[in-house]
Amino acid sequence: MEIVTLTTFLSPFLPTFLKLGGKAVAKATESASGKFGEAAFSKAQAVWGKLSPKIETNAGAKEAVTDAANHPEDEDFQAALRVQLKKLLAADEELRKEIDLILDEDAPDGTSGTQIAQNVTGDRNQVIGQVNGGNVFGHITGGGLTSAETARRVAAFERFVERKRQVWNSLTPAEQAEHDEQFEALYQSLAASRK
Repeated sequence: MEIVTLTTFLSPFLPTFLKLGGKAVAKATESASGKFGEAAFSKAQAVWGKLSPKIETNAGAKEAVTDAANHPEDEDFQAALRVQLKKLLAADEELRKEIDLILDEDAPDGTSGTQIAQNVTGDRNQVIGQVNGGNVFGHITGGGLTSAETARRVAAFERFVERKRQVWNSLTPAEQAEHDEQFEALYQSLAASRK
């Protein structure tokens, strides 16, 4: 198991687990399982059930979990959580094996790993995510651009930007200042029209 994967998987559930205080409050559990999916929530609960006793007895790990739960977008707190989980699992091989077993359960293709399912509805909606340390299996369909069309559009945009850069570099400092003033006036009129 990779610590990055474990941290990425657990992080969205931490605020719920900390609010529960270790007790299975039915309403909070139902709400969280609805938000994240019942299977993912159950797997996270099982992992948390193994980790939380070790975390409770380790001040550094407890602080890292609290900080990561309270600041989920802060990469520094996520990194601190990864370090603490890495230390806990390095010190307890049995715990590591138990968490590996939980994470490997129910893999549809017989491979190990955390399974993530995302349902996206609507036309041309996008899902952005990150995969760490593993293989991605599946099929993506939709009305998106082909890779050739995407490459063509990126190349056209890069040519456009380069032409604009050349024009800008050919201007004198006075012309650049005039351009900046015109742009600022246009920006201000647009901002005023939106009010």
